[in-house]
Amino acid sequence: MEKRRTKALARAIGFQSLCKMLSIADGMQTSLVRSFADSLRRKEGKIHYWDGLEGVDPDLLACVKTCFFKVYESLQNELIMAPKREISLVFLHHYLALVEAMSYPFKESDSHMMLELKISQ
Repeated sequence: MEKRRTKALARAIGFQSLCKMLSIADGMQTSLVRSFADSLRRKEGKIHYWDGLEGVDPDLLACVKTCFFKVYESLQNELIMAPKREISLVFLHHYLALVEAMSYPFKESDSHMMLELKISQ
């Protein structure tokens, strides 16, 4: 149980740190986007951000969920701004990394979080 709690704390801190780095980064940071895309990848594919955290304190799980969706919101806003950018090979590489990073398996319990994302125009 302690191992799952530690894993949950690490995920929450990791997602929060990644969100902060994305918010202060100038321009396209494909390496940060890729690190988010690879953060929950296993041999069998991407896993849900709660996988492996079963039985952990519900408040800690809520924190992991909130931190995950902060990063997801940041990436979504970047994706929305994509049509306003100049097309180049670097941009295309970054755009594909964004789309791949946002392709996570979601559960029914995530639907309200998806609806509450703050989308900037």
